[in-house]
Amino acid sequence: MTSCRHLSTLVVVDSTVVDYESLVNSTKPGTAVLVLDAERDGIEQISQALAEADSLESLHILSHGSAGVLQLGSTSLNWQTLRRYAAQLQAWAKPLAGAEILLYGCKVAAGAIGQWFVRQLKSLTGAEIAASTNLTGSSVLGGDWNLEFTTGEIRTPLVFSASAMASYPHVLPVLVSDTFRNGDVTDKVWVFGTDAPAPGRPPSELPFLTARNTTIAPTGGLPGNPSRQLDPEGEGALRLTSALPDQATFVLYNNPVPSVQGLTITFELYAYGGTTNPRADGVSFFLLDGTASPTDAGAFGGSLGYAQKEDIAPGLVGGYLGIGFDEFGNFSSATDAPGQAPVRNGGQPQGRVPDSIGIRGSQASNYLFLGGTDSLPFGIDAPTATTREEATRTIKIDLTPAGRLTVQIDGNNDGDFLDPFESDPRLSNIDVAQLTGTPKPETIKFGFASGTGDFNNIHEIRNLVLGTFNNAPLVSPFTEVLLPGTTILLDGTTSADPSDGFFAVDPDVADGDFIASFQILTLPDPAQGTLFVGDPLTGGVPVVAGTTLTPEQIQTIYFQSTAGFTGASFTYTAIDSRGQAAELPATVTLNLRDITNQPPNTNPSQLEIPRDDVRLVPGLSGTDPDGDNTIQFFQILTVPPASEGQLFLGNPTQGGRPIQAGQRLTPAEITQVYFQSSSTFRGSSFTYAAIDDQGEIDPTPATVSLIRVGTGDVFCPPGRNFTGNNRDNKIDGTPDFDRLRGLGGNDRIRGFDCNDILQGGRGNDTLAGGADRDVIKGQQNNDVARGNAGDDVIDLGLGNDRGFGGKGNDIVDGRRGNDRIQGKGGNDTLRGGRGRDTLNGGPNNDFVDGQQGNDEVRGAKGDDFMNGGLGNDRMRGSRRADTAYGRRGDDVIWGGPGVDVLFGNKGNDRLSGNTQNDRLNGGPGNDTLTGGNGSDRIRTGVGRDQINYRSAEHGVDRIVDFDVANDVINLRRIFNKPEYTNPDRFRAYVRLRDSDNGAILRVDSNGDAAGGFLRLAILQGVQIADINPVTNFIV
Repeated sequence: MTSCRHLSTLVVVDSTVVDYESLVNSTKPGTAVLVLDAERDGIEQISQALAEADSLESLHILSHGSAGVLQLGSTSLNWQTLRRYAAQLQAWAKPLAGAEILLYGCKVAAGAIGQWFVRQLKSLTGAEIAASTNLTGSSVLGGDWNLEFTTGEIRTPLVFSASAMASYPHVLPVLVSDTFRNGDVTDKVWVFGTDAPAPGRPPSELPFLTARNTTIAPTGGLPGNPSRQLDPEGEGALRLTSALPDQATFVLYNNPVPSVQGLTITFELYAYGGTTNPRADGVSFFLLDGTASPTDAGAFGGSLGYAQKEDIAPGLVGGYLGIGFDEFGNFSSATDAPGQAPVRNGGQPQGRVPDSIGIRGSQASNYLFLGGTDSLPFGIDAPTATTREEATRTIKIDLTPAGRLTVQIDGNNDGDFLDPFESDPRLSNIDVAQLTGTPKPETIKFGFASGTGDFNNIHEIRNLVLGTFNNAPLVSPFTEVLLPGTTILLDGTTSADPSDGFFAVDPDVADGDFIASFQILTLPDPAQGTLFVGDPLTGGVPVVAGTTLTPEQIQTIYFQSTAGFTGASFTYTAIDSRGQAAELPATVTLNLRDITNQPPNTNPSQLEIPRDDVRLVPGLSGTDPDGDNTIQFFQILTVPPASEGQLFLGNPTQGGRPIQAGQRLTPAEITQVYFQSSSTFRGSSFTYAAIDDQGEIDPTPATVSLIRVGTGDVFCPPGRNFTGNNRDNKIDGTPDFDRLRGLGGNDRIRGFDCNDILQGGRGNDTLAGGADRDVIKGQQNNDVARGNAGDDVIDLGLGNDRGFGGKGNDIVDGRRGNDRIQGKGGNDTLRGGRGRDTLNGGPNNDFVDGQQGNDEVRGAKGDDFMNGGLGNDRMRGSRRADTAYGRRGDDVIWGGPGVDVLFGNKGNDRLSGNTQNDRLNGGPGNDTLTGGNGSDRIRTGVGRDQINYRSAEHGVDRIVDFDVANDVINLRRIFNKPEYTNPDRFRAYVRLRDSDNGAILRVDSNGDAAGGFLRLAILQGVQIADINPVTNFIV
């Protein structure tokens, strides 16, 4: 390793990363690089390297990963092993003081597990962290180099050069991948051919790779152009037809791939350069039974090489699905011309549908028409295009494990499928087996076909990726400790960090997947001991490497250590019901028990109790990490104040004795601790600690929370049960548990103490809770509901209502109607419902959700989480640190004076920070983003976005994904001031400079006076040569 003493950057590389050298070699001179030994603990190796560092600014970790998992040498650092490594990770805080950590592993921050894992790493190391939520690596394989999830402001750029990342060809495995850009295919398993020519017609050209420099195809490969190489290496495509008449070609990937995990397929389609009007015919992508090996495609013309033409040519042998991208339009028609006899099985009632997508079923269904679009306004082909790039259509085809088909097309090449007609509902979630009666084959082959007739077009394919829907299981490592010559069940309970033992999670459980089996991959060193299925003392059977076990059997694995045992380990994996094994196996570590005594652990607990009551305190217990369960005593360290109540050993109503601070209790006595609350009890706590057989006391005592609750319907005596009449009633509760209900009039209903239920009825009612946890329902008409004290649940009902939460942690639902909701005190949850609602969070940390309708959402004074919902919402933060999500609709979001995180999400949104260092994320859509006076982090997202500046004295913003092809920076408001008189504003008042982090934007802060240039923004990853002053700036 290059020493990292006095160096600012350390790159840690797991040696199992494929071709990591091409990335590491692109780092700047002087960067320290540590390549982990795959046979050693990765955390230990990194800790040793950091111990030698004294001036690090960033730590970069390049490794395999998954949600909440980093593979580091022989170590899997994950959501279950963090505690084991907590002390070592905390020791990183000193050498990483002020530094940032970038984690490049695939999907490390994916989902709730991944994000929790990254936040815990930050808590332990003290460093801000960036990590990926998706595949990291080659964009061709569906990956990228964006680290989408961050724990805070990240200023460190990616450590690898842009060219190295762009050319890195790897990512987590997919089933099939080929760009067709080069002179040869990736997998040589292709079959190709042409249809027999019609009488009197010349034969069709073969399909070919435009970058291949020889005509002859290698075995399993594809040929080159018969006349000449059309494109240089790296810039080619798979050409199915040239702009010639009567072409009919096909290519078949003649190697079956499993379908049990579902398939997701993407490719780029180019149809352009035709010499006729209209242009024709189109391209089909087909799936067929993996046991079939056809040597010919189906019929051409309107059948696009997949379906049949009755009495003329059969369809594709073994065909399962054919998807036609149809310029001329007959794939969706039963006939080839109006009035002719049908030649295909079913179609659109109107017959030919030009520029459409159609789907046909299996050979067994006689290639039944399953559905299709109308004519797409953007077309399948690009008639005016002269290059393939101008004609790009990206196709995405998903076939779920259950056999449901969805087809999407990116018609404007903006990188998504969100625009009109790109995700047609008629091509979504099609139950293929139900419509055709053909189950999904266990294995599938696939291919393309294309043809022309009297009308022609160039048809080409690029960037094919076929992957699986299935997510691999996650398996958990664990540790056991034992003595020489002993036998233990491996259930994760013997170490200082108890776990669940053998454990796996299937991320696809919601889709019907499950953990089907476990497999022991490697064994412990025989000199250290032996694994058994079942207790070896009662007939257990020794385990051999590769043993597959059911989930029930894995819980009966024992380890019998030898007399000379000093420590061992082995690995295991889990396999789901679709045959997918965990990407990273888990290690079970078997350690020699340390004879040095470890202090015991004490378990915290809590008790909910009303005033003037007696209850048993639950959950008082402890454990001894030495594994011998030798807790001798528990010591009560502190007791509640006398004004709150008294602890007793035994029930005080049956002779229990008061407990004093410092008193010791046996393990049996600790289960008989009672608490008697006073008449003025408001809530309290006490602490206690376990003591083991060596007399050592837990150095981290546990706290038991005593929580006051309302007496409720269980502990309050019944109060008033009253229903009003159809007049205007005034209904008051009692100090007991009341059920009060209005009817047809405009009622005034008020609770008192206890957990009351108040219902308004059909009038314009006013309802007020009381001192406890009330349930308030406005029902019909325009009601006013107030929770007052207590944690209330308020349902405003159907009218245009007003809701006030009160002092507790309230839940207020607007439901239907245009409601006005105020949180008041407490950490409230406010949900608007279907109408055009106004929601105000109140002074504490609230969750405010507009839901449907065009809502007005305000966070007020706390650290609020605001969710706009489905409409065109207006959202305003507070003085504190708010998080706001626009969701769908064209939203307007103001962050407020705090340090805010704003997400526009779908729609054409307007986001404005304020005075602090905010994070603005535009999302899909054409967004307008204004950072404000702080140093903001701006992510524009997909779409044509505009970043506004109102003053040259804003903070220095970091724009992390500026798209020079679409995005624009608006400086007009700065320069529309009297002191700026030069008509060539960009040349006079704007300066750009390249840096390692990207292009630095400076603007003149004092107009025509000398000097005054201030840094305004850093366009991360963008160089000056990429920027067009005319299209990227408004001045």
